[in-house]
Formats: sequence, C-alpha cells, structure tokens
Amino acid sequence: MLQHADVLKVGHHGSRTSSTPDFLDAVHPAFGIISVGFDNTYGHPHRMTLDALQSRKIVVRRTDEDGLVTVVSDGRRLRFDAMGPE
Repeated sequence: MLQHADVLKVGHHGSRTSSTPDFLDAVHPAFGIISVGFDNTYGHPHRMTLDALQSRKIVVRRTDEDGLVTVVSDGRRLRFDAMGPE
C-alpha cells in the first residue's frame, strides 16, 4: 500500500516510464525533485513526465535548472535550498 509523500524524488531522471500517472495519483506528492544532467543526450526529463507532474500541480525542482537541490525539514515544515548551476 502506497502512502502520501510530501516530496518525491522522481525516478530515473524523469524518464518516460519513471513516474506513472497511477503512481503519482497514489503518492500524491506536493513536490517532485528530478536529478538530471544539463543538456543530456537522453532527453531527460521526458515531456510526458513533466506534463504528468504539472497536471497534478506538483511543484518541480530540477538539478539541471536549479543546481544542487536540498530539502530540509524540522518535522513540520519543508525548506528548499538550491545552489544554481554554474
């Protein structure tokens, strides 16, 4: 049984099959983090994955755009820090 998660580390660099609509609906994250290299030859993250996240109003942070993404929690609140790409 899947449970709700506030933050989802999107699987396999946001590939087409990494986070299915059923999975996203079951987990229902507020935030998704995609670890992906800038201008990678695989075309990750895939447009279909980005669309699935966007249609569910999941806020996305990407390492190719935001740099290093860190999530910190005090047990009640989340804080996102990003070191922009150089």
